[in-house]
Amino acid sequence: MMNIRKYGKSPYELAVVHGGPGGAGEVEPVARFLSRFFGVLEPIQNARSVKGQVDELYGSTRPLVDKPVVLAGHSWGAWLSLLCAAKYPELVKKLILISSGPFEDRYAEGINRQRISRLSVNERKEYFDILNRLGNNNPPSRNDDFLRLGDLCKKADIVEPVDDAPAFTPAVELTDDPEKIHMSIWPEAARLRTSGGLLSSAACIKCPVIVIHGDNDSHPFQGVKEPLSRHFKNMQCYVLDKCGHYPWLEKHASVKFYEIMRYE
Repeated sequence: MMNIRKYGKSPYELAVVHGGPGGAGEVEPVARFLSRFFGVLEPIQNARSVKGQVDELYGSTRPLVDKPVVLAGHSWGAWLSLLCAAKYPELVKKLILISSGPFEDRYAEGINRQRISRLSVNERKEYFDILNRLGNNNPPSRNDDFLRLGDLCKKADIVEPVDDAPAFTPAVELTDDPEKIHMSIWPEAARLRTSGGLLSSAACIKCPVIVIHGDNDSHPFQGVKEPLSRHFKNMQCYVLDKCGHYPWLEKHASVKFYEIMRYE
């Protein structure tokens, strides 16, 4: 089972970590673009626990690099990258948090409300219908429903997509359904945030930390900047104009996003 994809040539200087959990393949466009300039790795997360994904990320990346890399995680992948950098500091020379989820519960309360406000009436109905079916544990359609829910969230989370935006759900071979991976990991990850365990991991990190966030992301920038600034006094933050949750898919922000990624 493939659990990492390689782009460009060794030495690999950057590893780009997908979100979700269960969103394998979403950062493929980022890895491909940046591989024009340096070697890039795209770890694929299959494990069904937070600890399992942390160890999986380290175990798939470490054998392919001779020195610490830049670890760049998107959304859930930002949390995962932070946890990995805290546990395995020898792997990471710099941490880039792209469109990270907020690090305290109080900042997360409006995410769903923001998303719903950006959908049409029919899309809102479909959104809630899917949530109800998932909540009723309907096995035959759960994975299809989960993928469709992801499409709706992404539609709400992008201000204006680039003209050649790739499919939202790239085909990636996983050991499990994305829905099962997500439903196994997300409740544990949410509890880790609620308990303060997620944020306390930041205290163990000594490498430079970079934050890249859209000004129109449904995940509020202050929910990343304010909690992390207590631990990282020299944290560098970039806020992208006219940008939602997927900077590389945004017509008005993708060029700036890639400029920042190359620079950092």
